[in-house]
Amino acid sequence: MSHGSISILAKKLPKTLLTISLAIIAAISLNAQSSVTETGFMLDNPVDTIKRDTLIFNLDVDISQQLLPLDTILQIAYSNSPSIKYEQSIIKSKVHDYRYNRMLFFQGFSGFYNYAVGNQTMIVTGTTPVDNAQLSNGYRAGVNISLPFSTLFGQGQKNKTLRALIEAAHHRRDQIELELRREILRVYVNMLEAQRKLTVRNDDAQSSFLSAQVAEIELGEGKINTTEYARVKNIYAIAQNNVELERANFLRAFYDFETLVGVEMKYLKKKPATAPTPNKN
Repeated sequence: MSHGSISILAKKLPKTLLTISLAIIAAISLNAQSSVTETGFMLDNPVDTIKRDTLIFNLDVDISQQLLPLDTILQIAYSNSPSIKYEQSIIKSKVHDYRYNRMLFFQGFSGFYNYAVGNQTMIVTGTTPVDNAQLSNGYRAGVNISLPFSTLFGQGQKNKTLRALIEAAHHRRDQIELELRREILRVYVNMLEAQRKLTVRNDDAQSSFLSAQVAEIELGEGKINTTEYARVKNIYAIAQNNVELERANFLRAFYDFETLVGVEMKYLKKKPATAPTPNKN
């Protein structure tokens, strides 16, 4: 290598070292900004902080591992669903109708009691010796029974109809539970998918952000033209847009899940495990 080439290389070396140093500093700064804590993503660039409703979750960890078991969540959703509560009230109403209808069989039964005071004169009614005679004083008690044939032969069929309506109401409630279960599972899977995609998009945005910072330094040094710089910045903008889209998908699924279950997400988070107390004995 000639003396002239060594001289030119020596002049370019400080600029190259400066570029590498700035890139390393930018990467370290970006890594510190993009660290994920217990409160979620803490990116100032290129991603804003996730909404406060999600801060109780560590979004660097699969959210399914932070929630209560899915069966428990489903039971909570069933107990809070207005549709299921409505169907349960319908069932109670039909049960009461059935019990009341069974009592209607006894509407032809009536009891009576009366008491009369007077002398001991016998009052004979009727024209034949077998006709009844009664004292003018004392008391009488008895039961009157009058059952129409429609009640006697139709009451059982009416009861069967009401029992069938109760059974149908139970099936209707079960159907609503299945529909709610299917909807919760669909939103649950969408939430997990959106969280994982958000992590991938966030990593891509970090890389694009670093590339944009390096390109800005190289543009100032004249190593690249404005067209190349605009291309790199456009890639960074696309990466930012992808992050925002995935974040919107995650938040949409997050809020849908919360609405379907009927309680705030903070009540669905697992409680931290506590270490067992050692036995002093």
